[in-house]
Amino acid sequence: MLENNVMTAFKMLPKTVRPLSTVDSERLRFFASLIRESDIKKGNFILDVGTGTGNSAACLALATGKSGLVVSVDVDPKHRKNLIECFGLKDLLFVCCDARYLPFKNECFDAAASYGTLKFLYPRSERFKMLIEKTRVTKPNGRVVTAEVLNRATNEAEKNYLLKRKVVREIIDAGGQVKSSIEPPSIKEVLAMYEKTGLKIVKRKMLRRSEHWYDQDWLKDTEQAIGSLPRSIQRKLKPLITNLKKRTVRYGVKYPAVILLIGARS
Repeated sequence: MLENNVMTAFKMLPKTVRPLSTVDSERLRFFASLIRESDIKKGNFILDVGTGTGNSAACLALATGKSGLVVSVDVDPKHRKNLIECFGLKDLLFVCCDARYLPFKNECFDAAASYGTLKFLYPRSERFKMLIEKTRVTKPNGRVVTAEVLNRATNEAEKNYLLKRKVVREIIDAGGQVKSSIEPPSIKEVLAMYEKTGLKIVKRKMLRRSEHWYDQDWLKDTEQAIGSLPRSIQRKLKPLITNLKKRTVRYGVKYPAVILLIGARS
């Protein structure tokens, strides 16, 4: 299975590569399962939209093999460093750009995929722009892949994840800046975008995540962002963060389930 191959490949990397924590290892395994379900084949030419810390790129590179090619794009140039330090992918093609305005020709990739990227685009109308671009650069009969954390919780740990997203949205609406994602999309929202784009859905699958953590540092960026807001807004939001810290100690934090959609371009 790809999950085992990914972990084996990581263990063979030089010792200079940054070691994975337990949560990081679980996250990498989950991304490997996502890529396996994405029907990526050896020799494919793949666009990885919103590379982030590099989990998807690492798994896609292994899935496509030496005969394939992965191009990773992200708006933050620092993620190029992540690909090297975390996964040793110094030769992987990385392009720093906005996912809503991809600098590639029409119909040049076998598949364009994004894993957990839509939730970083706000307002919601910006999300459709990214899907349009992914579709544009995909070959006829190629695949447009989207995987996103859902906006519903089945337990208290998953609820903590979603509660933070609500606080982040209020910070952004108040004019603040925070690196965390805003709000996961709903299944209805993603399906509507695919239908509007004219993509034929060939796979729809729900996948559960196992990563579960208790580190209160996950609220650090949110606290810093609140500190830059007017005092009236700080008084409103600080109690929410205090409550989230208490809930983190009691329940921990866990990602909700992920929906994977694969659309075929006509």
